[in-house]
Amino acid sequence: MKYLIDCPKFYLILVIGVLVTLSSLAQETNESPKEKIGEKLFGIWRIDFAEQQKNLDEESRSKLSQMEEKEREDFWMTADSRIYLFERDGSYLTTYVEEGVYTEQKGTWSFEENQMILTLEEKEGNRQYRINFTGRGMMWNPIVKDKDFFEVIFLNPLN
Repeated sequence: MKYLIDCPKFYLILVIGVLVTLSSLAQETNESPKEKIGEKLFGIWRIDFAEQQKNLDEESRSKLSQMEEKEREDFWMTADSRIYLFERDGSYLTTYVEEGVYTEQKGTWSFEENQMILTLEEKEGNRQYRINFTGRGMMWNPIVKDKDFFEVIFLNPLN
């Protein structure tokens, strides 16, 4: 045993072993939390209907109050049926039912993790949202307010 400890190869192997171990530990602990944040978007999300109704801003309330009853019902049914599917490859699909007609919109998405901005790219143009994750779901705050009816969009994962 004394011979092994005096051997330079023993120390070299020991140093390499320690470096490899530390390197793998560093990679595990240095996993970017930003990667985990972006991964939270993957999957199927649905409008949180109850939260959406509860947190209406004044402008949305005013727009809704100007609608006829049937138009208001149709609006809420469309909002309640909206689902988003975010794929890992950067594509997404939005589905909803509007006036009894099933509608799909396809596009691509990207996520700026430093600023927490989600960009949805469609044929009609881009939409950007500042994302805040909540305990169960997320909130989307539109960057350009006039493109969306709601000041904040509340979503929950569809599990």
